[in-house]
Amino acid sequence: EGLIPVKSTVKPAAAARPRPSRKPPSLARKLLQLLLVQPELGAEFDMSLLDEGSEELKTLSALLGLVAASHSQPTTTVAVLERFRGTPHEALLSEVSGEILQWDVEFEVVEEFAGALEQLKKSGRQRRIESLLALSRVQGLSPEEKQELQRLLQGGSASTKSDQSTQK
Repeated sequence: EGLIPVKSTVKPAAAARPRPSRKPPSLARKLLQLLLVQPELGAEFDMSLLDEGSEELKTLSALLGLVAASHSQPTTTVAVLERFRGTPHEALLSEVSGEILQWDVEFEVVEEFAGALEQLKKSGRQRRIESLLALSRVQGLSPEEKQELQRLLQGGSASTKSDQSTQK
């Protein structure tokens, strides 16, 4: 008696609404995330594995260049973000650093990096196979290219230009 009914202003729980599924990050974005956490992992990175193109790949290349230029000096996430302040890479690196905060405490950066590198190598091998197959349909392959294709189809790695020059 004498109580005034009050309307609830609380919205239904977020769990009741379906969340849009997020697609997994691209390989380049995943590498960016991992290298922001542990930049020193990029010290021995083979830049020939990168295929130019997307903004993420350009930023990854710039980050790897910074790590290589740092030589043996330790590089931190904060130092990386500061170094890229005011550059075209700043916004993407800032966004990626925010994504890192969502990682589980148990996240294994070194293992994830090794897996991402293996995935990158497989992707590069597949691109090279497709390139050689397309070339074979158009003009045929040289004996060296045929050997390379055979090695790639058997699961070997693509040879680099320096490998090819030492084979001749």
